[in-house]
Amino acid sequence: MTKLIVATIAGLVAGLSAAPEAPTERAADRVAVDVDASAPGAESRLAAAGAEARARGATLRAPRTLPEQLAVTSRLAAEGYDTLVGYGVNEHAAIQPLHGAVRFVAR
Repeated sequence: MTKLIVATIAGLVAGLSAAPEAPTERAADRVAVDVDASAPGAESRLAAAGAEARARGATLRAPRTLPEQLAVTSRLAAEGYDTLVGYGVNEHAAIQPLHGAVRFVAR
């Protein structure tokens, strides 16, 4: 019984005297580029969005309909993306429903 008490106290002392872990650094913001691929001028928007996505190392999505825009932005927010860069994206339909879950940058 004495050995159990000594072992318990030793474990408690060792556990309490251990240095706490240093806080982990926050990972870099996850960025996605979302471009409306259906409206007139889509080719130039796709080219500009593709160039920005490559430069940032970001995910590129090109929905063709308004429901797809909402689905894409909602999914990106659910996957933990912090920033969405939108080219021709309908902010009222695709961004407002997210209620500030992501930062939106319109281009």
